[in-house]
Amino acid sequence: RRWNLSTKEVVTFYRHVKPRKDPECIDIASDCDFTYSASDDGMGIKFDKRTGKILLTYFECDANIRKICISGRLFASSATDGVIRVHDKVTGAWIRDLFHSYDEAMDVRISKDETRLFSGSMDGSIKCFSLVTGEELYHKKLFDQWIWSLKLAFNDEVLISGSSDGSVAFVSSETG
Repeated sequence: RRWNLSTKEVVTFYRHVKPRKDPECIDIASDCDFTYSASDDGMGIKFDKRTGKILLTYFECDANIRKICISGRLFASSATDGVIRVHDKVTGAWIRDLFHSYDEAMDVRISKDETRLFSGSMDGSIKCFSLVTGEELYHKKLFDQWIWSLKLAFNDEVLISGSSDGSVAFVSSETG
């Protein structure tokens, strides 16, 4: 939902159309014109920000989508099947699927220059992929427990990851 913070009224309601399933998860992102979402219903969706109308479905899959990330031209999602799905944000065209691991891919981030994609997994590892070629640039095990979240910082030079054990790692985004 999108609220008017002054009146506390719901302005727009964004709804996935397929039934939800366990484990429950949903993520949402927004830019100036659109709202993007993906959920445990296995769908990646682009909504009209003002009306809540579904404008584009990027994909439908059997996995639960954990997290999404948008950039200037890309929509990416991480899922319980270990696959990172990358699509053109405007047209919805499929760009590539990237495989993290047989464990769930928990989070995904795109570099500002849209040349690299980073993912974190239930196995405690991070991966860096080239978005240009699809090549895996590195795969590093950082934690014994799963990675909850990723963040690029300091002009994309540092990849920060947070683990379910409460620890945080700061690593070079170039080398892991």
